[in-house]
Amino acid sequence: MRTREIPARTSLFLVAVALTSALALAVAPSAQAANIAPNPGFEMDCSGVPCQWNNPSAGTTPTRDTSVFHNGVASLKVSGTANGIHEDFSDCIETSVSAGSHHVEYFYNNSGPNVLAGSLSLLFDFYSSLGCSGFIKTVLVLGSSTGGWSLSSDTMTVPANVQSLILRWDLTCTASGPCSANFDDVDLDTTILAVTVSSFTAHRSHRGVLLRWSTGTEVNELGFNIYRQQGNRRFRVNRRLLPAFGAVAGASYSFLDRHALRHRAVRYWLQDVSVSGARAWHGPVRVPAS
Repeated sequence: MRTREIPARTSLFLVAVALTSALALAVAPSAQAANIAPNPGFEMDCSGVPCQWNNPSAGTTPTRDTSVFHNGVASLKVSGTANGIHEDFSDCIETSVSAGSHHVEYFYNNSGPNVLAGSLSLLFDFYSSLGCSGFIKTVLVLGSSTGGWSLSSDTMTVPANVQSLILRWDLTCTASGPCSANFDDVDLDTTILAVTVSSFTAHRSHRGVLLRWSTGTEVNELGFNIYRQQGNRRFRVNRRLLPAFGAVAGASYSFLDRHALRHRAVRYWLQDVSVSGARAWHGPVRVPAS
């Protein structure tokens, strides 16, 4: 296993990374070209409902919420009556998705009352034919935190022979009364992940916060970004993409954040970026105040 230390200031940026178009994908966490979720930031408005997201179950009301959102100007708000399971479905997505591991992430805000604990989730219904016929399997990606915007990030296994799929948000209200939750920035990539991160750590030193991570494999991996979380938002620490070795057997890396706040606990996220533009989150790791 090879080891590389990447300087905090990127004046020594390695020229080995020449894919400038792919570098642009690392700037905005929700702007991935490979994302096939329809209207993923719920920015497009169709009469008060996000376009391609107006297929509710009985007793469920989807709305385009312009007062509560994670990024952009709107989110999807799913509301339902007391003591019921409520779902809002996307339109049918006709696309072939390769079998295997794919990255999924979305943000949700579950700060309202009466949502049954552990019930909030995004589900994927996979079909073997165009037009969402020939049901194969449902895969669930759960969101479990409460209060403010939270990220659900996971790797799911897509079955073979998928030709179309439907996404659906799912929440259950308690018997105490109606409930609602907001969703934003859903991201489903179409490319099998090309890197595995075996460890990700962070600790303070006299120079700042030192982050270290190791990979198990790096097939078609372009590089990495480091994000510092402040409140419910993340800010990229590195100025340019940190290039990967591309080592089949994996590699080790380190990055020094010289500008970390000393008297406040801080969280860090690692983002890996493949040559196709697919991205995945790892973490967070927490560093206590000094």
